[in-house]
Amino acid sequence: MPKKHTSAIVSGMGVALNIVTDLCAKVREAGGTDDDIHRLVTPDGQKILTNMARLVVEARKNDLLVDLDADPFCPNGWTVVGHKKGGKRKFDRNAIGLYLADGQKNGGSMVGNDLRIALADQPVENANQLDWYLDHPDQIPEEWKGRVIFFWGTIYQLPGGELYVRCLYWDGNKWHWSCEWLGSAFSSQHQSAVAGR
Repeated sequence: MPKKHTSAIVSGMGVALNIVTDLCAKVREAGGTDDDIHRLVTPDGQKILTNMARLVVEARKNDLLVDLDADPFCPNGWTVVGHKKGGKRKFDRNAIGLYLADGQKNGGSMVGNDLRIALADQPVENANQLDWYLDHPDQIPEEWKGRVIFFWGTIYQLPGGELYVRCLYWDGNKWHWSCEWLGSAFSSQHQSAVAGR
């Protein structure tokens, strides 16, 4: 048997052993006995394991739901002054793309207040999608590294009255969020996350 297949089998056996060990420990923690553990190999036990398998799969499906209608995260002292809702949807990596307004193309830049107006008819993503990405960084496209991705569907006001939009960026090791004042210039590196691109 080729070496890579052997290591995959050994690795799989290790995962299976960990699952069985953890399951037995959880049964005992819940007050179960060895008889309860042995019952898992009976027809009744198979029904229990089938239900557990369904729960595992269902949890993964729910983990991919993004609630774009929920109130967005709002840092202390900030106020949400605009939040474009988008319903609840199952995340699809290919359903979100990046957009540049005409004024940002060919080395140009736009002041954020003007860019916000230019994006009014675009299906911009809101800050809930940004925060979902931070919770699921493995779902962020690799090609977004080196760019600053803005989520114009949510606009914040800081205590001084200035308007800001939050963004996602890669620091070389990890994804983070930041924000930019709408009075700033937004270049071609400052791209907008939009649905359906």
